[in-house]
Amino acid sequence: MVHKKTGNRYLGARPSKKAMSAARKRLSQLLWRGRTERWEEIRDELNRFLHGWAGYFAYGTPRPSFRVMDIHVAQRVRNLLRRRHKLPSSTARFTYAEVHRDLGVLELQSLLR
Repeated sequence: MVHKKTGNRYLGARPSKKAMSAARKRLSQLLWRGRTERWEEIRDELNRFLHGWAGYFAYGTPRPSFRVMDIHVAQRVRNLLRRRHKLPSSTARFTYAEVHRDLGVLELQSLLR
């Protein structure tokens, strides 16, 4: 791997592209727009998946991968809730902070702190 600031090479580990793709596919299955369960049930299932995924891939330098997953989760949750509440696509509701803090979705980066 290459350090972003210095450009020096170092030995490191991170999730593969295939693993990231599989995780995004699983998130899409969990957060598809046709789900009619209560938000709390969907959130709990989502958090179980995220916690397990983070536990498996929390070796090496996972911060960039966790950031990508957090952004993807926020977009998928925002899309699910926007459609569920019949809001326009240009709505400013369900921001990243609201999804990960107010709605109770696990933020993977917080596991590294």
